[in-house]
Amino acid sequence: MHKIKKIIKKNKIIYDLFLKLNNVLLLPKKRKMSKFLLENGELVSQKLDSIFDASPYTFFYASGSALGLYRDGKFINGDIDIDVGILMNEQFNWLEFEKFLVSNGLEKIKEFKTNNTITEQAYLLEGVNIDFFLYVNSNGKCQTQAYYRVPGVEYSSDKEFTSINLILPFELTVAKLETALGSKSLPEPIEPYLETLYTRDWRTPNPNWKDFDSPSFHIDTQLFGHLDD
Repeated sequence: MHKIKKIIKKNKIIYDLFLKLNNVLLLPKKRKMSKFLLENGELVSQKLDSIFDASPYTFFYASGSALGLYRDGKFINGDIDIDVGILMNEQFNWLEFEKFLVSNGLEKIKEFKTNNTITEQAYLLEGVNIDFFLYVNSNGKCQTQAYYRVPGVEYSSDKEFTSINLILPFELTVAKLETALGSKSLPEPIEPYLETLYTRDWRTPNPNWKDFDSPSFHIDTQLFGHLDD
C-alpha cells in the first residue's frame, strides 16, 4: 500500500483525488466514533477521574477535550477520542504507566516514538479511544509531541509520521475546575493554554478548524516519529 501511495503522490491531481476519496470513506466511521464519544464520554471521564485521583500521576484533560469541557461543558461534537495530558516528573516511566493503565481496565492499542522514545500512547476504555500525551515543563515552557502526516513530506512507510513539537510559552500545572460534567482536572492557566493551541478566538466554535492552524505547532519536517501498534 505504501508503494502505491508513493506512485500516486507523483501526480498531484490524482493524489488530491485520492485524499478526498479516503476522507469520504472514513467519514462514516468518524461520525460513528464521535456519536459514541458524545453518548459515553461522561461515564468514561468519570472512570478516568476515579482511576487517576488515586494515582501518583498528574493527569489533566488536554487539547480538544480541555476546550470542550471548559468552553462547552461537554466533549466537542466531531471529536472521536479523549485527549489526556500527563505532567512528567522524575519518577515517570512509560512501562510502569502502561502497567498501571492495564491494571485499571484500559486496553493499549498503539504508541508513538520519537528517537526511539515514547511520547504518546493510545488506549481503549469502555469503547472510547483515549490518547495520552506526556507534557514536559522546562525553563519556563511546556512541551509535548503530536504526530501528523504533513503535506509534501515523503515518508518511508505507513507507520512513519512527522513528529511535531507543541510548545507552550509557560509551564503548566493542573487545577480542578467545575464543568457541566462535574469537577475536572484541566491545565492551568487554562485560558492561555487554549489560546496558544486554538488562537484568541477559541471561545467561538470553528467547524473549519484544522490542527495545523495551531500557534503551538512547531514543525520540523526532518523530525520523524513512528507508530507501534
